Amino acid sequence: MNEQMIYTIVVVAAMALAAALVVYFTTRGNSGGEKVAKGGVGADEKNGASDVVARVRRYARLNDFQVVVPARWAKDGKLAEFDCVLVGYFGVLGIRCMGYSGRIFGGEKEAAWVQTKGDKRYEFENPLDRNARDARILREVLIGGGLRNTPVETVLVCTGGKNQELALPRSTPFYTPKALGRYLNTSHFDQDKKVDVEKTAELLRQAVVQVEQR
Repeated sequence: MNEQMIYTIVVVAAMALAAALVVYFTTRGNSGGEKVAKGGVGADEKNGASDVVARVRRYARLNDFQVVVPARWAKDGKLAEFDCVLVGYFGVLGIRCMGYSGRIFGGEKEAAWVQTKGDKRYEFENPLDRNARDARILREVLIGGGLRNTPVETVLVCTGGKNQELALPRSTPFYTPKALGRYLNTSHFDQDKKVDVEKTAELLRQAVVQVEQR
């Protein structure tokens, strides 16, 4: 292979790499996102959430647990929000639903996830990161109310059903509504962490903040 041929191969490879990088950063660089249109991308985050909340309420009644809805708290200027919070002897479980339709791209370590529908795309914060941040705020609320040792955990439930195609790595921790039901019926929720269910639920209800509807 002569020097001219090697040079040509290197140049072609460099051009291909440059083109790939342009496409990559162009598609990812829409962090400003498109405006959320009613019925369009970004507008259907809570599809299926009400069914999950109803399922959790039924489960709570059967197990002498309690459900806090709305589940929204503020601490030091930061807002935490879940679709519902389950309070039991095991501790506190914050449940976040994600009902976006179309294809959903992301990963556990990705700062932003993307919803695409046709030629439309919407970029949103990694919901697992939101769960982790909001769990910290929820712990601070509990500690502020004197409940320092209450275990707090969170789950992400993908509620888009047949309208949702998840292009996520297999290692990404999430549940479907049915999988959440199976998880709630595991021995994990039979554990007694000495949580005062009524006191904890009442504290959280008293601390809930209201957000004005626009």
